[in-house]
Amino acid sequence: MRTYGAVAVAIILASCGGPSKKQDVASCNLEALRVYSHEHGPDLSGLIGQYTATCMEAKGYKMTFTARECAAHGGDFLLQEIEADCYVRENSLWAQ
Repeated sequence: MRTYGAVAVAIILASCGGPSKKQDVASCNLEALRVYSHEHGPDLSGLIGQYTATCMEAKGYKMTFTARECAAHGGDFLLQEIEADCYVRENSLWAQ
């Protein structure tokens, strides 16, 4: 009986996990904006998108273009890099 109780508690705690995927993308994007706050020019959006994608990878996400919600952005790669629907959690029991 104790084993079932311990498993139930573990499942409940796991489902209450950390920040959501949208919060992670927003956090990475904000960090990118801070890093490049003094930059100007046509490459700025590319730098911010690349930084956001790298940050999300460090948080355990992988970018995907197969999600229907991601494809809805019309192939705009710069927009896709900062869109939460374009990321899936790697090595996770639950894809967010």
